Amino acid sequence: EHRAYLHSQLSRTLQKKEVYTGSRYRYLIEQLQKRIDLSELTVLCIGCRSIEEINDFKALKTRKVVGIDLFSEDREIMVMDMHNMSFDDNSFDIIFSCHSLEHARNYKKVISEFIRVAKNGSMFVIEVPVQYGARGTDLWDFESLENVRNMFQPYVGKILFEEYARKNTGNNFSGTDIARIIFKIIKEA
Repeated sequence: EHRAYLHSQLSRTLQKKEVYTGSRYRYLIEQLQKRIDLSELTVLCIGCRSIEEINDFKALKTRKVVGIDLFSEDREIMVMDMHNMSFDDNSFDIIFSCHSLEHARNYKKVISEFIRVAKNGSMFVIEVPVQYGARGTDLWDFESLENVRNMFQPYVGKILFEEYARKNTGNNFSGTDIARIIFKIIKEA
């Protein structure tokens, strides 16, 4: 069953590999950069699809940027399933997930993996479509910004940025409404 899921997600990725997604993730990176100094931090880009996302982080003098996706055309993007990442616990300062969480077969498992590989106090940067009705390889409609925030409880610390952007607005680069959030996670009491 999981193999069939991976096959359908990989097929979708290959069909869309030429689709430009830079405006989406660049907006999120800009919002993050306005709020924290990215230099010397380690970044994990989930479902990055192309090297441009990694290069944009590198241009900001991050210490290390790693990308994962089900398909890779560059050695800096590791072929890996976000449900079962091979990284050590507490490996990254930033978990960056722009339009990948809605593709999870089991988003609770994926969130637990995000938290596992993140350092205590790290930043999570999340963007997902909402209010669109899950379909095809988009398996989850999280419906609201509040629901997205609550999925990460009890680990949500300080929220640095959150936004609900309706489709066809200037800061929305997708065909659906979207929820964005940047927050610090707290793993230890």
